[in-house]
Amino acid sequence: MATYSTGWNHFTEYCTAQGVQPLPQNREFVMTWIANDLAHTIGAGNMQPYLTAVNDAHIDSKIGPPPALGIDVRATINGLKKRQTSLVDEKDVLPL
Repeated sequence: MATYSTGWNHFTEYCTAQGVQPLPQNREFVMTWIANDLAHTIGAGNMQPYLTAVNDAHIDSKIGPPPALGIDVRATINGLKKRQTSLVDEKDVLPL
């Protein structure tokens, strides 16, 4: 619970803002969440715990299949990996 609470809370806040229930949800809604919310705050390489939180909630509640799985979800994340850029400049490391 503690491990995935950040991801689950992030998802439920987005659902509330959209006026929908977090459970059950479908793959299309999850991909919309990824593109319209997570992509603005989380690096694509760090999204897996957020997706696992959503999947586990669906599995544990037995309310529906895990929606954050599948080739289309993975393609959405891979596409973001190619397009995301850091908002913070990388620090220059100078040799001593």
